[in-house]
Amino acid sequence: METPMPVQRFAQDLIVQQAQTNGLLALVGDTAANNQALLTTTSSALAVLQGQMGDAFQLAMQRIYDVCVANNGLLSGITDNLQAGLTAVPGQDAAGAAPFAAIAAID
Repeated sequence: METPMPVQRFAQDLIVQQAQTNGLLALVGDTAANNQALLTTTSSALAVLQGQMGDAFQLAMQRIYDVCVANNGLLSGITDNLQAGLTAVPGQDAAGAAPFAAIAAID
């Protein structure tokens, strides 16, 4: 079996990294969807809470709601950064691989 050249290895690493990042993006997307469902449910509960039982749950529901809102912002930021990473890495890898390709050509 032939040993891959450094540029080929970088390309393979890039493919693996992209697949892992896409998997993480999917996981973050699923988490965001679950968070949004919890936010919707909590918002609905806050709208209908009444009486003493409602008063007892009001604070807890409001805390859950606030955490969900904060999580939405955080998850959006994670998604944006992962997507930016996906677009930036190929150029960086090509630049990083160039010196190694030159070394391999000398051998």
